[in-house]
Amino acid sequence: MRVLDNFFVNGVKFLFKVGLALMKSNQKQLLQIDEGAHLAQVLKEKFAFADANELIKAATEEFADLPMDKLQEKRAAHKYQAILNLERSNKQTAISVLREKTKCM
Repeated sequence: MRVLDNFFVNGVKFLFKVGLALMKSNQKQLLQIDEGAHLAQVLKEKFAFADANELIKAATEEFADLPMDKLQEKRAAHKYQAILNLERSNKQTAISVLREKTKCM
C-alpha cells in the first residue's frame, strides 16, 4: 500500500509516523536549518523524492508503538511556542522579501 492508502486505512497517526520517518532519515541536514520557512521547503523537496516504500517501512517499524496520548500532551504543551516561532519566521521572511524588492528599485 502507498502512503495515501495507509492514511485512509490508518488515519492521521500514520501520516505523523511518515513525517517522523522522513525527518529521521534527514536528521543531519534538518538540524542545520535555522529558519522555519527553509525547513518546510527542505521537507517538501525530500518528500517529493523519497522512496515511498522506505518511508512506509520506517513509519510502521520504527514508530510502531507510538503513544498518541503522550504526543498530544506534548503538542499541547509546545503549541504556543510553535506558533510564536512560526510568526517570527514569517516576519523574517517578509522582511527579507522587502529588502530584496527595495534593492531592485
